[in-house]
Amino acid sequence: SERFDLAVPPLLRLLLIRLGEDRHRLVVTSHHVVMDGWSMAVLFNELSAVYAAGSDTSGLPRTLSYREYLAW
Repeated sequence: SERFDLAVPPLLRLLLIRLGEDRHRLVVTSHHVVMDGWSMAVLFNELSAVYAAGSDTSGLPRTLSYREYLAW
């Protein structure tokens, strides 16, 4: 229910709700400046991969800084 203020982090909010002993729901809220439909799919694919790997992030692709991306 809280609006995003671009001057105050975080601009991405994650809330994990326990529905039962083995059931959970992840609620993702973000400002559209941070994530669009394309990048949300990337986030969920990577979250799924990390979850399936038991929290091991070594299988994820190397990330670039925004500076590296701009230079590219």
